[in-house]
Amino acid sequence: MIHHITPEMVYGLGGFDTIWDEIYPCFDNTVIVCHNSSFDMSVLKALIDRYHLKKPNVKFVCTYRMSDALWGYEDGFLNHRLDTLGRYLNIEFKHHDALDDARICALAASRIMRVEQASTLLEASKKLMLSYGVYNKDRFFHTYKLDFLSSPSSEELL
Repeated sequence: MIHHITPEMVYGLGGFDTIWDEIYPCFDNTVIVCHNSSFDMSVLKALIDRYHLKKPNVKFVCTYRMSDALWGYEDGFLNHRLDTLGRYLNIEFKHHDALDDARICALAASRIMRVEQASTLLEASKKLMLSYGVYNKDRFFHTYKLDFLSSPSSEELL
């Protein structure tokens, strides 16, 4: 409903399991950028689990969490939704259009890397004291604030 995709648009195209082999290389051994990765990656994991598909080896960062760690109320942020972020970055886009949403997410990641003077997204996450998420055959965990050093995963990120 949000993206205006109707049942007629996808009728007869098959389920997620019919395209996973084709898109798997886009996920395996990569870093994925999401805006609200806790939702996006949970959906991906649920689909992979539902259809018993091969799990990718992927790290992911969240531009929602990154922008929240970088820009606050003093910068004019009341929230860190994608449309708010687009306005802050002065980028026109059609919210909830999949391609435009992806473009804003990529541009936000690029801006965050520049502001943090980071050469990679994983480096930018670390500078913002955020973990990156991991999903592979052995584990799945989301991004989170590295505000405690007792976590085993936080030690490997620092």
